[in-house]
This record gives sequence, structure tokens and C-alpha cells, in this order.
Amino acid sequence: MLKTIWKVIFGVLLITIIAGFPLLQDPERASLIPQFKNALNVIRELRLSSFTTYTNAYSEMGMPLSKGQLWQDIVPLAINSGLMLFYSLMIALVVSMICGYVFHRAFLSKMVRGIISLLAIIPDFVYVLLGIYVAIALYKKTGILLMVLSPKASLDFPLYPLIFLSLTPMMYLIKMLAYKYKELLTEDYIRTAMAKGLSKQYIDLQHVYKNLKPFLQADLKKVISLTVGSLFIVEYLFLIPGLTKLIFIGYEFPKVLIALSILTIIAVLNYYVIQLFLYLFEKVFIRG
Repeated sequence: MLKTIWKVIFGVLLITIIAGFPLLQDPERASLIPQFKNALNVIRELRLSSFTTYTNAYSEMGMPLSKGQLWQDIVPLAINSGLMLFYSLMIALVVSMICGYVFHRAFLSKMVRGIISLLAIIPDFVYVLLGIYVAIALYKKTGILLMVLSPKASLDFPLYPLIFLSLTPMMYLIKMLAYKYKELLTEDYIRTAMAKGLSKQYIDLQHVYKNLKPFLQADLKKVISLTVGSLFIVEYLFLIPGLTKLIFIGYEFPKVLIALSILTIIAVLNYYVIQLFLYLFEKVFIRG
């Protein structure tokens, strides 16, 4: 319990420092030395209204155009980002588990790891830009609309960007699972089960998956952190209305602090939901 409390305190401090980092910079001096006085002055001027209203748009000259109700606007944005994060993680998890099951033979596993290792070198934004180019080219050729690139885009759930948001966690999981599948198939208890004439499906579910699950759970936090990082890129380049919109457009400390806090809570919730999914998968398909 005490360890959990310390983790929460550390997380809150870290989010606050990240959200307030721009306050430590002085654009006029262009200095890398933190300006703690600037940050203290801003914090002293904070009021309750600072956490309820925000400037929701800026003109080209940097002048505020209008004020928005933060807690009213942030709910649909949080739902959009939360759904994108959840669905992309589930796509990555399911596809990687299927690929690990299908491609666990030695030569296929080696080939998959080689392809994934090659693709993993390419940065996320390159895939996103390529995806935008493909969508535009397809629309010009066929009239099929895969996405809408507009800063005034509606909150309709974007399906096309999910493919690119799930790429990074998917490639990481496929590479990890392919390696672990190959490693586990060389264990003595697997060889014994095969010698007894047990079916391949039974061995994969009852022996391989049970020993694979701890590795999957151990890497789950890393997978979620990779996906959250990709979420910033995907939402920004696809102009998707989500929590990152509040972070990128018009810096305000309270707004960024709240957006980062909610995004962190969403990531934690996704972690426990996926843990529940793995638990139910084991109860239904393995223990019957």
C-alpha cells in the first residue's frame, strides 16, 4: 500500500514538472538555464478559474480568439483519445498473439523477427505521413474517403489512424512473442508433451501460452508507453481532436496539467483492462 502511495506521489510530481517545463524557459533570453522565478510567478497567479476555463484558439498573431469551458470540452476529447488508445492496444495484442501462434516455427519466426526489426527502424511519423499520402491518392483515384484532415474535424471516431497507432506496439509484441515462442518450444516439457502425442493446439494453449503470459504482462507497461508516445504523433499529424490537442495548441499550464493527468489515468485504466482481458482469455480458452 505504501509503495503504491509513493508511486502516485512520484507520478503527480513528474506530470506537474513536465506540464510546467515551458514555464522554466525564457523565449526572450533564449537561454537553457531554467527560470524558476517565471514558474513561481505563474503559479502564484493561478486561480480556481484557471482550471475551469482556457483559451481554445489563437490567431496567427498569438492573440486569444475565444474562451472555452475546460471541463466541458475535455470530456469528448478524453473519450476520443481513450478509445483510440484502447482499440489500438487491443489490435496490437490480438494480431501479435495470432502471429506468434501462426509463425512460431523456427524459420518463420526468424523471418518475422528480421522483417519486424527492419520495419521498427522507421520512425512513427514516417508511417503516418505515408498513410496520409496513400489516403489522399486513394481519394483522388476512387473517391473513397478514409479520413478528414481538418483542424475543425468532428469527434467522429477515426478508424483509419488506428492502423498507424497500433503499428509500434504491434511490431514490438510480434518480435517479442516470436522470439519467446521459439525459445519455449525448445524446453523439455514441450518436447515431452509432443512425444506423448498431444495435439499442437493443446500444447500451444496449455503449455506455451501459460509460460508466455508472464513475459507478455511484464512488457505491457512498455507497450502502453510506446502507444501513448505514438498517440501524440498520430493525433497531431492526422488532426484528430483528442487530449493532445489541448497540449499542443496554445500552452497554458493548468490545461496541459489536466490533459496530461487524464491521459495518464487513461493509460493506467488500459493497463488493467488488458490484464483483465488476458485473465478472461486464460479462463475461457485454457481452463475451460
